[in-house]
Amino acid sequence: MNKKSLTNIGILIAILALSLVGMVSPAATGIVDTVSPTTPLVSDEGSWTDSRTTLSFWWVPSYASSGIVEYLYAITEDSPEGTLIRDWTSAGLNTEITAKDLNLKPDTTYYIGVKARGGADQVSEIGYSDGIAIRDGRDAAKFGEVS
Repeated sequence: MNKKSLTNIGILIAILALSLVGMVSPAATGIVDTVSPTTPLVSDEGSWTDSRTTLSFWWVPSYASSGIVEYLYAITEDSPEGTLIRDWTSAGLNTEITAKDLNLKPDTTYYIGVKARGGADQVSEIGYSDGIAIRDGRDAAKFGEVS
């Protein structure tokens, strides 16, 4: 088999092992995943929220031929690369989270980043929400509300 015949999805490997007495054991097969999981598509509660302590968000599940073993999320301030206010935290296999006990500032936009870890320990690219602003009650018109 040449390199060109290997696929990006995985390589089937058959392993023949000799037992302690020199006999050949049955072949054990497994998939070696060579591709990172797909990037999660992340959504949040909308363009703004009044909450100063919680953010809810969800994502479309990722795919990896070796399966997904964990999702991780982080929350940043002002941009996806901004100040980290919640470091990478495991969400297990959940695809919906309400992050609690946050100290969110009014007139600040927060971004949720999610990445998936596959069964072969490879990690996806980070998917980000489009940002959610914390509304200052005095600025209702700024957020599309007219009194």
